[in-house]
Amino acid sequence: MWLGVTSGRVPEASIAVVSARWRRAKFWLGTCVALHLALAAFAVGATVWRYRQGVEGLPDFGSKALGAGVYELAFPAVLAVLSLVVGVWLVRKPQLTRSPDSWIAIPLATGVLMAAGVGGAMVHVMSESAGNVNFVLIPGVIAFAMLPVYLAFRALLRPLVAELGDSTVPVILQVRAASKKWWYQDSIRVDTESVRLAVRSGDGRPTWGESTKETPLRDVAAVGARSATGDEPPWAWLSDGRGLSVPPGEALVVVTATDEQLVPVHDAEVLAELLRRRVRLVTGRMPSTLDTDGAASPNPGPATEPAEPADSGTEKAAGHVPEVLPAPPRTGQRVTATSSGTVPPAGPGMVFRGVLSTLLGGFGVIVAPVVGVLLTRSRAVVDPEAPWLSEWVAGFGALWLTIGFLLWVVSIRVPRRWPWIGLISSVPVALAAWFSEDGLVNDAGTVIVVVALVATVLARLVWTRRLGTDLAASASEVPVRLNGQGIGRLLIQRDRIVFDRRKTGAGGHVRHALALADLTLAQPGETAGAEVPTWPLPGGSMLRLRRGPALRLVAGSQQWIVPVLQPDLIAEIVRGRAARARPLGYRAPTVEEWHRLRRWSVSATTAARGRGLGTAQAIGNRLLLIAMFPAVFGTMLLTVVFGRGLTGIGTELFVIIVALLLAVALVVIWYRRRSALILAEDNQLPPGSPSWGDPRPDRAPIPAWRPWSAPTASSEARVLTAK
Repeated sequence: MWLGVTSGRVPEASIAVVSARWRRAKFWLGTCVALHLALAAFAVGATVWRYRQGVEGLPDFGSKALGAGVYELAFPAVLAVLSLVVGVWLVRKPQLTRSPDSWIAIPLATGVLMAAGVGGAMVHVMSESAGNVNFVLIPGVIAFAMLPVYLAFRALLRPLVAELGDSTVPVILQVRAASKKWWYQDSIRVDTESVRLAVRSGDGRPTWGESTKETPLRDVAAVGARSATGDEPPWAWLSDGRGLSVPPGEALVVVTATDEQLVPVHDAEVLAELLRRRVRLVTGRMPSTLDTDGAASPNPGPATEPAEPADSGTEKAAGHVPEVLPAPPRTGQRVTATSSGTVPPAGPGMVFRGVLSTLLGGFGVIVAPVVGVLLTRSRAVVDPEAPWLSEWVAGFGALWLTIGFLLWVVSIRVPRRWPWIGLISSVPVALAAWFSEDGLVNDAGTVIVVVALVATVLARLVWTRRLGTDLAASASEVPVRLNGQGIGRLLIQRDRIVFDRRKTGAGGHVRHALALADLTLAQPGETAGAEVPTWPLPGGSMLRLRRGPALRLVAGSQQWIVPVLQPDLIAEIVRGRAARARPLGYRAPTVEEWHRLRRWSVSATTAARGRGLGTAQAIGNRLLLIAMFPAVFGTMLLTVVFGRGLTGIGTELFVIIVALLLAVALVVIWYRRRSALILAEDNQLPPGSPSWGDPRPDRAPIPAWRPWSAPTASSEARVLTAK
């Protein structure tokens, strides 16, 4: 079909519309070919011209060195001609030329080769000054090579018209997925054989494999379009068990003898008429038209119903929205608690932890940098040309020491951040010391960074090692490593428990959180059985448990089972904090707000890496690292200006303002994104959701659960009484 005369078998009624579109598409395809020929001619011409001009230092003809020089000289022309050869070879591939959505792959491949050839030709023409030109020219050649083919695709298929159904042109449209990344899409494709629906993400986290449903055109009995209400059964199931809710708006309905498929798309009425005409073109019969009164379909069918293991214990109903499925069973088997036979350790006490961590943290964040500032200031050599240098060293170090101290005060309840704060406080001081010409001061800068890091790490270990029940009375965050390679950790905070899961292959994994004020059950126990159990988390994630000790937590409608080595101790800490926890201070989102929040959080935690599907990424934490560079540069220049006495600050003042404003803007963006993510973490289930599994303490949420009774019974009663 590439540069062909017609695009397929077209009836007389539609030949004018399709032929006009095909002529416009051929014009743009021809433009792409002409552009490649012109660029190849330029590369060859530039090579010939350069050869005739002569190459300085080129040996006489016939020597081995001459051959190497000629090859190097001809390299741009070879690349340009190779681009044309590759293009002709790709055009002969039917899998690329038959479908307009695949056309763009051809100029992408040829454009890279052509851009390299044209860039080399510019070196022949402009010599040393070609570098700056090629910085813009090479990506420009690739873009302009692809642009005509994209315009040809648009000219043929956009806007969508029903007359395309009277041709053999494959038509592909994206479904109305509310959140998608550029490296994958959810689409419906109509060709000359079938209607193919491929779904990988919907409005949530992408899966490793596509869920597909292919309906042969000969089986299509009726086609129509109607308005979806948004409260209907799922229109598709993903390969990991999650369902996709129907977004409100227009939708295509395809009916066969055994199935009825709803597909939310734009221009649903046009696509329905196009599909009817395509069925008539292929089979010779026109399928019937469905009513468009907006009534819900009596039997909506999924795109793919993935088979589940018989022992998975999951279900796709129970009142949960499709995006959070699969869910655990609503009811569990009655179980009898057994004694663990252990007593949780008490710990060294809060006074010991508080005093020791404060001394170590203060030494790393404050004392070590102060020593560095004083040492650098006292041993600074006064430069007659820059007498202000010693003042700059003191001012720059003192400024970042103050910033580090304020950050430490703000994060006093989050010990895992202290090592980073120690680096923020000490590295700028060491940077100022490294500017000194005194060898002792240079070495001291490195020592200060090491001492600050070691001291803050030891301060953090005061809270993360030797866990005990004394931590129940603390408001500081306690990280608990889960029992499993690469599973993650629990972050027991003052008012929340966060399940900080390690990065997994696919992206879109938002952390889960429970509100301690809503805690109703903290039950230690163990998982046992012949097979390794799993626990589903809202959103299609499965937590693989180990046979061994575990902790069961129930708060609101949420329920977790997490593997920990000391579940009785962690349960005591959680209950003690739950008795003092305050309710989360924000309004719960509505169902519509929850859908928008989920779409944003999943999209924001999906990155363009990992087999094209994305991997989980820390939300915005890179922004803080990037903000450090303009912040350090801006404050360094600011202290230089003040040390110099505010003389000659015209251009420098502008640079200072831009750098500091950029740093502040990045920090503000991080704070806003982090605040929104916390809201998403606390609302993994939408409002009004039923319980996630059976929350009753005498029932097992999974068959492998075995609860422990002592020594938690009295503590449980104390927590419930306090509430």
